[in-house]
Amino acid sequence: MATWNVEVEGRYTAVIEVVADGSTEAEEEALRTFEQDYDVVAHQGADSWDYTGIVGVEEVPDEEY
Repeated sequence: MATWNVEVEGRYTAVIEVVADGSTEAEEEALRTFEQDYDVVAHQGADSWDYTGIVGVEEVPDEEY
C-alpha cells in the first residue's frame, strides 16, 4: 500500500491524502471521502453538487529516516 494525494473538485477543490494499492483505488477512496466529508450541502438536505471529479493523482514517495 502507498500513500496518494488526490485532487478532487466539486464546487471547490481539495487535496485528499489516502492510502491505497494503486491510483484507481486511490481515486475511488478520495471521491468517497470527498462526498462524505466535504460535500456538506448534501448532508443538509440540499441537492448535491452537479459534478465531482478527479483533477490529479500523485503517489507520495516514502520518507527515509
